[in-house]
Order: sequence, then C-alpha cells, then structure tokens
Amino acid sequence: MTWAKNWDDTNTQMPWAVLPIKTEAELMSEQDPRLFEPVKVRCTRPFCVGGKRIEVGQTVEVQRHLAEGLVLMKKAEFAEPVSS
Repeated sequence: MTWAKNWDDTNTQMPWAVLPIKTEAELMSEQDPRLFEPVKVRCTRPFCVGGKRIEVGQTVEVQRHLAEGLVLMKKAEFAEPVSS
C-alpha cells in the first residue's frame, strides 16, 4: 500500500483554487431582467402562488421565471404569447 504512505505528499502539492465571492448586487446585475416581468398563465393543475391556491382554469399573473417552471411541470400554460 504505497499509495497510502504517499497520499499526504500528493495532497499537499494540489493547488487550492480561491473562488471570488460576489456581492448580492453583482449577482443581481448578471440576471436577465426579463425573468422578472409579469406574464399571465392559465392553470392546468392546481398550484399555490403567494400562499393562495390557484384552481384549474383560473388565470393568474406571475413572474416569468415562475411561469416557465410551472409550464415545464405542466401545471400551467401561457395565457398570452410570450416573446423571447
């Protein structure tokens, strides 16, 4: 088991990467502002928004990032055409 004897030697030779820490303002500036635009979706399976249950057939306005997630889970469909 020579690898066990030499493990400490190889471990100390590995360089440690220091990742830059970004502030909240820097992280927010990188996000696409279109993700936060309100869009209308029509409920196909019940879900909750802001603690309120949305029933099948109801139309509700949510932020685009949430709407896209609901559409992917087949819980909603876009009520109006969405530009990309």
